[in-house]
Amino acid sequence: MRDIRLLDESITLANAFQLSGYSSVVGSLWGVMDPCTAEVARSVYEWILKDGILDIRLSAEGLHKAVHSLRDRTRTRHSNDDPLIWATYIQNGV
Repeated sequence: MRDIRLLDESITLANAFQLSGYSSVVGSLWGVMDPCTAEVARSVYEWILKDGILDIRLSAEGLHKAVHSLRDRTRTRHSNDDPLIWATYIQNGV
């Protein structure tokens, strides 16, 4: 950021959701492939939803497991082992 007056303009969409009141947010640092994003989201929600109760304290752990699974599968599918597929996902908050 070149202009010190615009430092707060560099927040991500995930940061904006957290600043608006959500205590836990999963987001990405750059554009992602839709099939992979749907797979990661499904995996995270399966991890944090236990017996019909949503426990957001498990979101970081769920994202960690989902990203590891995606990384392992894309390593075998793509010979170039492109981290841009799986390294974009972040978790902010609880």
